[in-house]
Amino acid sequence: DKRTRDFAAKELLALKNEQWRDEGESQMTARQFKDTMRMTSISASPDGSFEFHYEADDLFSDHAILVKGRL
Repeated sequence: DKRTRDFAAKELLALKNEQWRDEGESQMTARQFKDTMRMTSISASPDGSFEFHYEADDLFSDHAILVKGRL
């Protein structure tokens, strides 16, 4: 969970801060970004692939965050 949250923040924080700045929101830190994410499910497959699903209501106007990977 920590690694996928870190990855999501690394990939999406700049987008959050740039795109939503026009709506008058203040800059968000990586810690705030990760704290806002709420895990809803984890899926793992025998081939080593996985998906972490997060709700992120306060981040991207009711859009979810999906982190996919492979061991």
